[in-house]
Amino acid sequence: MILGSNDDLKRQAELTFAMGRHALLDLVIVFRRRPSHPHPDRLPSEDFLALRSAMSSANTPVRPELLSEVELKKLRAMYEPYAHSLCYYFLMRLPPWIPQERKHDNWQGGLGDQPALAYIAGGAFRNSTDG
Repeated sequence: MILGSNDDLKRQAELTFAMGRHALLDLVIVFRRRPSHPHPDRLPSEDFLALRSAMSSANTPVRPELLSEVELKKLRAMYEPYAHSLCYYFLMRLPPWIPQERKHDNWQGGLGDQPALAYIAGGAFRNSTDG
């Protein structure tokens, strides 16, 4: 929203980003974490282009033609290292920018519809003997 909008919508997005980043940094301090950079990059150039293309075809107030990959990387550098360090601490992964597959939201199913550990540890955090 910050990069793809103007006027009031842009200002609201800037304030929301600032508050969210401030809360994130508070949590990093509380849990005594240091920033760490996710590897590989969560939004490579080809995914950025796919994201902008998807936004172009969607009904959204964001103007995709205003989006700049360089400017988005600058914004991401302001919070992603902190979010990544907390995710590592809590054995979670930052979500991808573009979903790999369509999944139901957690409120759309019952308690028995999904395995309990699927949200706790995955990828690099899963022990190879866990299955």
